[in-house]
Amino acid sequence: MNTPKHYILLINPFSGNGKSEEAAEFIKKNLPDCTFSAIKSKYPSHFSEILQDFSFESVDTIIVIGGDGTLHDVINGLANRNDIPPIFLFPCGTGNAFNHDLECLDWETALEKLKKGKVQKIDIYKITEKNSKKITFGFNVAGWGLVSRINLLAEKLRFLGGIRYSVASFIYIFINPTFKAKIKIEDKEILDENFSFVLVCNNMYTGTGMKMAPLADFSDGLLDVLIIRKHSFLKLLMLFPKIFSGKHLDSPMVDYRKIRKISIDTEPLCLVVDGEIKAETPLEFEILDKRIDLIV
Repeated sequence: MNTPKHYILLINPFSGNGKSEEAAEFIKKNLPDCTFSAIKSKYPSHFSEILQDFSFESVDTIIVIGGDGTLHDVINGLANRNDIPPIFLFPCGTGNAFNHDLECLDWETALEKLKKGKVQKIDIYKITEKNSKKITFGFNVAGWGLVSRINLLAEKLRFLGGIRYSVASFIYIFINPTFKAKIKIEDKEILDENFSFVLVCNNMYTGTGMKMAPLADFSDGLLDVLIIRKHSFLKLLMLFPKIFSGKHLDSPMVDYRKIRKISIDTEPLCLVVDGEIKAETPLEFEILDKRIDLIV
């Protein structure tokens, strides 16, 4: 007789659409031959704290029920371990950017992927802050400059739902701040000028379905980096609508690179990592090849 699979449910009741606990019940109902244990997140970074020393004995799969921010929290608790079971992200966030790459945006599709259990090793990236030496891990996208300002405003506009990113983008494109920085690429090339923003991506989508890095592959051992220099308000306004389809790569405004390492040296400015304010410049990014087993 086969031993039933045991799943641990990591539930973020504060995530996105507020249906994470309902989603947990949906999973249990539709996998009646499996066993479950559950942990609810009680505060930001709760999972990253408790998972560093958590015992996964007899656990077949970790099911993360939330959005990109929840998976970010989980990965930061597990990134330095080598004994973890496969992870599955059940879509319960606001934008579900990573699930766009997986083509897994509804519960029925997610359930079928969970049943099939196809596992793929994916990359994550390490961010090291140069002043504090603090290390943060990311799996999706990190944004500096204009995009970090947009995310900060979008958090204050949560009452608008998914359109808050578009509203915040228009407001800050109109303000059009620029930022002086030295950007070092692969310890070789140095760009020293004014920038609008830099995005470091591990997968294609960000926000609510914006195809920010259409050439990205989360298991190719490379970061997809978009560098946007100082431009006029009108040029930025014309560029942003193209991001939803990925056509922005045709623009001469976009410096797109596939690299393993990049550093940003500038005055302290917040960095948005996987949708959360998590780090501060100056800092360095480095890809970590095939670090996490993910059910895709």
